[in-house]
Amino acid sequence: MLIGLALNAFAFWQLSHLTSQVGAWDIFWPQVWSGAGMGLLFVAIATAALSAIPKPRMTAATGLYNVVRQVAGSIGIAVAATQLSYGTQRYHDLISEHVTMYGEGTRLFLQRVTAAMRGAGADPVTAGKRALAILDGRVTRQAVVLAYNHIFQLAAVLFVVAIPLVWLLKAKPVRDGPAPIAVD
Repeated sequence: MLIGLALNAFAFWQLSHLTSQVGAWDIFWPQVWSGAGMGLLFVAIATAALSAIPKPRMTAATGLYNVVRQVAGSIGIAVAATQLSYGTQRYHDLISEHVTMYGEGTRLFLQRVTAAMRGAGADPVTAGKRALAILDGRVTRQAVVLAYNHIFQLAAVLFVVAIPLVWLLKAKPVRDGPAPIAVD
């Protein structure tokens, strides 16, 4: 379990440093590490959760374990989606504070894009509106990347925080001879 948690923490930490120029290989290796880590985690967690359950109750316990796992996963996805939406808006607002008409870079970008639009046949008003829309699209794209990075950082921290919890798991005592048979 320790290796699985560490691999996932490492993978999500790598994913938390993406840029808007991300390529397939930037995502490939973190996904490989995360897949290996999840493979190590799921079997170990299921074993730990169900190891002390008597055989006659195993079916019910397995069903309950799967329901809890599915519900917790759904809640996690909902929280991540909410954080993505909120984070995108928050980062968009923060970036927009620094992208003003008084900034030299913003002014040059808008002039260049407006000129390109006018060269393509757009009237001056339409060209100006399209240039602003393109600028807003770039700000939004960067805000989305920052929001994803934040979520990946949170996931990495959660995996690191879970590492000490492994030592709270107790090993099932080994019994000599056949296991007792329970009759209901």
